[in-house]
Parts: sequence; structure tokens; C-alpha cells
Amino acid sequence: MRKLASILSADILLLTLFVALVGVHVFRINVEATGYITPDSQFYLELANSLQQGKGFYIKHPKTNSQVFFSTWPVGYPILIYLLSQLSTASLFWASKLVNFLFLGLNFLLLRQISKKYSFVLASVFCSYTLLEIYSSTWSEAPFITGLLFLTYLICKPPLPEKENKTILLLFLTCLFLFLIRYVGVFSFGAIALLAVYNYYQNRTATAFKLTIVFFVLCVLMLAYLSMNNYLSGHYTGFNRLAAEHESAGEFLLMLGEALLNEILIIRKYRAPGDTLFMLTTLFQAAAIIYFLIKIDDKQDIKKHVQNSFSISCIAIGSLYLAAIIALRLISRFDDLDYRFLSPFSTLIFVSLLYALVKMPDKGKIRTVKLLCFAFFLLSLFVNLPKQYILNKLTGYFS
Repeated sequence: MRKLASILSADILLLTLFVALVGVHVFRINVEATGYITPDSQFYLELANSLQQGKGFYIKHPKTNSQVFFSTWPVGYPILIYLLSQLSTASLFWASKLVNFLFLGLNFLLLRQISKKYSFVLASVFCSYTLLEIYSSTWSEAPFITGLLFLTYLICKPPLPEKENKTILLLFLTCLFLFLIRYVGVFSFGAIALLAVYNYYQNRTATAFKLTIVFFVLCVLMLAYLSMNNYLSGHYTGFNRLAAEHESAGEFLLMLGEALLNEILIIRKYRAPGDTLFMLTTLFQAAAIIYFLIKIDDKQDIKKHVQNSFSISCIAIGSLYLAAIIALRLISRFDDLDYRFLSPFSTLIFVSLLYALVKMPDKGKIRTVKLLCFAFFLLSLFVNLPKQYILNKLTGYFS
């Protein structure tokens, strides 16, 4: 009975956190002048509108106004927006936000499957500044992160022999989904190849053979998709991404270092010198980490629990993604690396560390540390409310 009560309490906290997050996102979207719509968002919405009007996968060229095939990004995300708009009768703008909320909910359900008792602690990672921005914006990173979490979940649990084919099918569909959401999702094909090699050396040759077949089928489908892009648009991915000019090695490493440092910071990113709130939240986070480490009595316990299969899977997939995005940035001069590009990596790393923590037995002060981590992420949610808007409203109310 006590265990059941604990799970029910965790479920209530998880549901409350989800409702609170959706409420905060809706609030942020409504008070932000842009509605968290960027130029990339406009392209996604334009294709969804084209599908809605029966014009197919074509949008207007930004310079010539001629109809061009949508190939700069994969069509997966705009299709999701279109489908949800059709099912819900919501505008395309709000359908794009509903897509994000839907995948946010799927993240919560997946994390509940991973840890029923402390699912709310794992899910609190979505209160970080980075993920608040991602899930408020009309960007494909929201469903992409869900795909990555599901991929790590499938990889970390060796299937029972009678469920092996089902698991391999889910791996195939997940990797295909990741590619159709973002081209960089092709890195997941490499994860399948590595998994095949691992199974081969574990003398599971039948499983290795099946995974090898999945890898080659995925590659064929990818080549077919990119060839279609080239045939219909003249480019494999919308335009020639192999830019001739690149920053120096020093400039690239500085950009990467700043971006990775920002991903470590949960509450606020570095924006400009003299940002008092940034300095205070950074110092607070550093103090919180030191406090958590002091409160964990057995430091070897941390290492042991970080080595669990799910945490290792998160770190492995996150590292593969980071390597892929760095490699692409080295050969293609797209936007500077920032939280949008690195959020899939940092999300997996934070989830892996939180999972290692919640797996530790509730002895000594460990349970307190777990709850304090939850409270710390809630603080991030509070700090990242539209403070100026709230202050102006309060000032107007009391004046």
C-alpha cells in the first residue's frame, strides 16, 4: 500500500508539473510579441498551410515568389502541424504549439515508464531555460527530443526473445522519424550500426543481422528521399550547404565552448556583460551543485548509478548527436551553435544524471537531494516567467 501511495503521489506531481508547464508555455506565447515564431517557423507554417490548401509540398521562394519544393528541412514537422490542425480545427499557429505540448506529454509518459516513483524529478528538466524556449517555439526540436529519448529507451533494455522483432521494428521507425524531423537525425542510423556490431560481438548474430538489415533499409530510404529532393528542387537539402567560408579553428572552438557552457547553465544563459541575473543564477547553480555533492554521503554510489544502462544510453546517444552536429557545422556554415542546436544533447545528459540520482536508494539525505533537484528546476520555471510583463501588469494594477 505504501508503494502504491508513493506512485500515486508521484503521478499527481507529474501531472501537476505537466499542466503547469503547458500553462507557462501558453502564457509565454501570448505575451511574447512574436509568439515565438522565427523565420524557420514561418517556413514550417507555410508548408503546413500549403498542405491545408491542397497545394502539396511546395512553398513560395523567398526571393522570386515562384513555387519551389520544400526541401530545406524534412517534411515531418510541418506534416505534424497540418495533421493536428485538421484533427483539432485549431489554427496552424496554435496547432504548431499543440504539437509541442503533445510531445512534451509523451516525454512525461516515457519518463514515468522509466521511473514511476521519481518521474516528476526526471520531467523537471523541461523547466530549464533551454527547453522552455524550445517548447514555446515552433521548431522541430520538440518532437526530435522525444524521438531521441525513445531511442535511448529502446536501446537500454535488451528485449526478450519473443519481443525482439517488435523492438527492432520500433528502432527502425524511431530512426526514420528522427530523419524525417531533422536531417541530422541520420546520425541515429549510426547508432543502429553500432548496436549491430555490439550484438555481433555478444554472439547474438541473428539480432546483429536484423539490425544490419534495418541499417541498410534506412540508408536506402534516406538516399531515396534526398534524391527526390534533388530531382524536385535541384538540391539534396534545399540549397548548397557546403559554404566556402568558415571561421578560424580558434573562433569555432570559442563558439563551441560558449555554447556548451551555456547548456550547463539551467536557469539563464549568458547574454551580455553586466547581466546581474545571469551572475546570480550561475553562482546559485554552482552553490547548489556543491551542496548536492556534500549531501551525498557515498561518492562511489554516484559513479555506480551513472553506469546504469539508461544513463549510459543517454550519454552515448547524446554524444553521437553532438559529434554529428559539430561535424555538420564544420562543413556547412549554418547558424552559430546555440541552445537550439545543442538542446537535444544537453537534455539527454541532464536526464542521464537525474536518472542516476533517482536510482540511488533513499538512504541518508539522498531523498532530500532528489527533492531539492526538483525544487531547483521549479525555480528555473519561475525565474523564466515573463517578468517584465508581470511587473508592468502589477504596476498598472496598483497605480
